[in-house]
Amino acid sequence: MAEFYTVITTAGRELVAGATQAGEKVNITHFAVGDGGGMPVTPNESQTQLVNECWRGLVSTYKQEGTNIIIDTYIPSDAESFTAREMGIFTDDGVLFAVSNIPDMRKVLPSEGAVGDFAFGMKIDVSNLDTSYIEIHTDPKLDFVKNSEKGQPNGVAPLNKDKVLEIEYGGTGANN
Repeated sequence: MAEFYTVITTAGRELVAGATQAGEKVNITHFAVGDGGGMPVTPNESQTQLVNECWRGLVSTYKQEGTNIIIDTYIPSDAESFTAREMGIFTDDGVLFAVSNIPDMRKVLPSEGAVGDFAFGMKIDVSNLDTSYIEIHTDPKLDFVKNSEKGQPNGVAPLNKDKVLEIEYGGTGANN
């Protein structure tokens, strides 16, 4: 197994099983990040909360890639500083659906000398779940674009400092 990974909790699997039988949906709404109580963590299916949650907010975006769902959020720059070591995805009822460990990442305040929102993403293998009973709610105000998506097909084209679309030409000509 990889050093850093995500597990769907027992409670998460039970929610999907119940939703399947009832013809309802499991509503995923929140993303939390914690510091693991100062220590690296090992995700466990029996977890019902993070070891030491430091921040919780809404899911900003998600996408499905094959048998994986990738859920993203970001922590605003003015949120308290901490060293992130764990992440969790929660339902609208506050149930921990999935949990993961991550390498130490220090989230700082602007007063500590760095400014910027902190983006997090969780990759969840849903190959053993019927995802038609899972609904992920996002907050469009939190939508952001990853650098890896800029300039990609069906992605986002980068703008220059004057907010003008940057286009690279491959041929020869007066502007090359």
